[in-house]
Amino acid sequence: MIETSKGVINAEKCIITTPAYVGAEILQKNWPTISDELRKVYYPPLCCVHSVYKRDKVKHKLDGFGGLNPLVENQFASGSIWSSSIFPNRCAQDEVLITTFVGGTTSVEKTKLEDKEILHRVHEELSKVY
Repeated sequence: MIETSKGVINAEKCIITTPAYVGAEILQKNWPTISDELRKVYYPPLCCVHSVYKRDKVKHKLDGFGGLNPLVENQFASGSIWSSSIFPNRCAQDEVLITTFVGGTTSVEKTKLEDKEILHRVHEELSKVY
């Protein structure tokens, strides 16, 4: 039994598909220990930058999934996926779509930069790599 703001739910099993902090609120009254643990879940900030380039301007084949940038490489982005390679029809046939991730647990400070600076640095990095 779970008591919610909308009433009581009786069930043998319950699957909660909300962010942890919302689940914590739902479970607080009936399962405070679980609720307390859910409140400890950390969500590191992350920026996703979607870049579209003309296919003929990109030298790399992009015939895979993408890649992560290990910290030792000292790159700006955490990594990129080649969205147009793994999800057909995400852009025009003569274009490529690259989704780049900036921030995360090890680079929180990068997510605090101005959007214009993030976009500029991602473009510079993609230009060098691809």
